[in-house]
Amino acid sequence: MSQTMEDLAENQNQIMVAMNQFLVTFKKTGHERRTPDYVKRRLETLDAYWQEFQMNHVTLSGFKDESLEYFAKNRYQQTKEFYISTHEYIKQATTSSVLRPATPLAGTSVGVSVEQHTKDTADTEIKSLPAAPMFRSQGTNSKLDDWMKKQTSNFKAFSRAIRNINIDSIRERWEFQDTLKSLEARWSAIDSLHWELDGELDGKDQSYEDAYSAYETAFNCMKKKLNSKLCHATSIP
Repeated sequence: MSQTMEDLAENQNQIMVAMNQFLVTFKKTGHERRTPDYVKRRLETLDAYWQEFQMNHVTLSGFKDESLEYFAKNRYQQTKEFYISTHEYIKQATTSSVLRPATPLAGTSVGVSVEQHTKDTADTEIKSLPAAPMFRSQGTNSKLDDWMKKQTSNFKAFSRAIRNINIDSIRERWEFQDTLKSLEARWSAIDSLHWELDGELDGKDQSYEDAYSAYETAFNCMKKKLNSKLCHATSIP
């Protein structure tokens, strides 16, 4: 399989994960913020994901390799159905307070509650953790610029920390406690600054909000995983 084909298949998977995370983030948005303008911008973002997915699909179809998981599991049809249901869900967001949730894409873990995460799910969340969002100057607010730069560094530090955790190599209770404490410290730096940023950004930087939600999910998954292992770890002599 050529590198170009591998890249396209991976891009499709990343778009699927991003679309799922997009839905999760939207569901967390308070009803008071779901104004017609906000919903319009969210639909435009969803449409952009789908258009990119379609263009990649056309190129991938030219390879005619039915052994590729993308084709074998009919990812295109799954994603199309997800796009349609999510599009309708968001369109109705300003007209109804009780909505039927869109169904998360099969094969992706975004959207599953923390209580349902298994070891494989936690690993998937960490592997699909996005890169720290590219810093974009806000132009007029130097304080906000400083906060965004600092948060980008926080994301990078957290990503490095969580990817370096090898639970299978940890045996002692103190090791689990130390690892958990270190991870919580990294997350605390992100979470504390997030609420300062949230007040300033007011939901206008969706790439940042999506990244925060993805990192939050990864943190919760790893924390649950560590606590579960901690219960069965060797006691400190």
